[in-house]
Amino acid sequence: MVDALNIKKDISSLNKRILHLIKKHPKLSKEKGLQIFHVFILSMEEETSEENYKSGKFLYALSPSYRKYYQNLLYKKKYINTYTVYIADSTGNLLATADPRFIYIYHIHSVADIEITKMFHRKKVDFLFYKNRTSLGTLFAIKGNDVFIIKRLKEGIVKYTLEEYVDCHYNELIFPFTAKETPLQ
Repeated sequence: MVDALNIKKDISSLNKRILHLIKKHPKLSKEKGLQIFHVFILSMEEETSEENYKSGKFLYALSPSYRKYYQNLLYKKKYINTYTVYIADSTGNLLATADPRFIYIYHIHSVADIEITKMFHRKKVDFLFYKNRTSLGTLFAIKGNDVFIIKRLKEGIVKYTLEEYVDCHYNELIFPFTAKETPLQ
């Protein structure tokens, strides 16, 4: 997927920024064997049919999104947009999350974040992304040629096959409301 989206340089640039932040961090700078895992935000201009989701054709309509971050008061740099960046130790334990501005260390991480980090560490997922206009907490995962859905819940994650999820929850894969409806109605 990285090759198809042509984002190797973008990931490299983001990783350099995250590594710079890690080097400056008093705790993480002392850690050995840190791993960085990304959950990207990808965009799709137009929604697609249930059949295109089930067949995986929707993947060809995705494109990366970018966001500009201030690195100081005057300098703004564009990075590939991420839902989150996980920073784990060499055994896959989640230590922090990050974006191009800051590293966030929480004393208690969500169960879903811990489980997703372990999936990356155990190589059960190659690429993970959130698609714009999809309900929050719905992530697309790719392992080899397989595409599946990971649903983030308070209690952890639930994994669905793509076909199973589309059959039951197609409405959560598309923009959840029209311009006439607002979330407050």
